[in-house]
Amino acid sequence: MSDKKDYSKRSASTTLGWILWRGGLYFSSAYIGWEGTVRIWRFLIRMHVPTQLMVAIMLVIAGFVIIMGALIAERIQDSKTEVGLRDD
Repeated sequence: MSDKKDYSKRSASTTLGWILWRGGLYFSSAYIGWEGTVRIWRFLIRMHVPTQLMVAIMLVIAGFVIIMGALIAERIQDSKTEVGLRDD
């Protein structure tokens, strides 16, 4: 008498746990990134960094955010086409 369970389907509580865990991770990462950016910004203002350098730093940060957004969007799009490639 073997009680084999089908582990391919998750229970609702497991799915909710994963969603909450990832949401907390994203929220914490965003908060730490925001606080770090604000602190560095205030430090640079106190150091009287030239305006041209401040604009360059802002452009670098904006470029980084755009690249990361594009990579995430591309990964989401690719994962939709890889549905049939999963091992079951």
